[in-house]
Amino acid sequence: MYERRCLTMFEKNKRSRITVSSSAGAEPDTAEDSGRDGIRIEMSGDFKPKKAEPLTDAVIDRLEKKFSRFAIKNLMLYIVIGMGIVFAFDFFVTAIPNVKFSLAWALMFDRSLILKGQVWRLITFIFIPEGSSPLFIALELYISWMIGTALEREWGSFRFGLYYLLGVLGCIIAGCIAGYCTNAYLNLSLFLAYALFFPNHQFMVFFILPVKAKWLALIDAAVLLRAFIMGGMGVKLVIAFSLVNLIIFFGRDIVLLVKRVIKGKRKAAGR
Repeated sequence: MYERRCLTMFEKNKRSRITVSSSAGAEPDTAEDSGRDGIRIEMSGDFKPKKAEPLTDAVIDRLEKKFSRFAIKNLMLYIVIGMGIVFAFDFFVTAIPNVKFSLAWALMFDRSLILKGQVWRLITFIFIPEGSSPLFIALELYISWMIGTALEREWGSFRFGLYYLLGVLGCIIAGCIAGYCTNAYLNLSLFLAYALFFPNHQFMVFFILPVKAKWLALIDAAVLLRAFIMGGMGVKLVIAFSLVNLIIFFGRDIVLLVKRVIKGKRKAAGR
């Protein structure tokens, strides 16, 4: 879903844009500028999610006060670099005759191998990119970095790191139960969070068709729901646990947004 779309998607800086500032501490250009120094993100939209559920937000605030020093700044940059290294290694090594080793395979989540002592697979699966085309990977890494950076600027390093960590833990739990897991739904949770914060940001589908993030998110949600309904118990577990971060941070907002859409349709039908 998220990764497959990378091949045909490119960012269009129209209503929402990311600009790089050459000097730290630059003043925001507009009141809507949510960035700090360096990268600034401007957004126009009529829906702005809360930080989290009131109770959940209070817990996160306490956690941030105690553990903020452990927050990893530019987390998505390190993950993207790791994904790039894995792809580059496999891309060149597989071209060598009689060499069958794959770094991606050595890093993927496999419960049976983890139980045999390969415990690094519990975390290294997050560095496995999807696809084999250099262009596809370049777009995937760019979009992943762009989305992660935007969320970190909106939340701060600690909250973004916590959001990502909850998704990783959900993947690990699902993998331990189902026997496997993938980072596809984890990456999708980042895009869905981005679409909630920046619904009017436009992407160029097939490089020519501008589509807002909120419509792409609705398509992803529909495909995700179908996969959840039609898939087996393993698929259901992987999807549910991989999106636990989205539910914790945006559960209330998603419910309110759905109610808002339903209310709007009822008003339109009553006219």
